[in-house]
Amino acid sequence: EIIKMVTDRYSLDFEDVEKWISITKWSQKKTVSRKLINNIQNKLKSFGVIDHEIQADQLIKNVF
Repeated sequence: EIIKMVTDRYSLDFEDVEKWISITKWSQKKTVSRKLINNIQNKLKSFGVIDHEIQADQLIKNVF
C-alpha cells in the first residue's frame, strides 16, 4: 500500500499521509509543463521542503 510505503520511507504519521493522499490531485497526463514544475518548486521552497529551485529544463526529459 502506498500510504505505508510513504509513511515508512519518510518517517511520517499514517494519518497525515492518508489525508495528503486523499486531497492530492492525480493526473494520468504524460506531459508536465515547465510552468507546473516551477509552481511546484515554488510551493516546496515556501514550505521549507527544498532549499533551492532547479531549472525546469534540467528536470524534463523529452520522450518523443
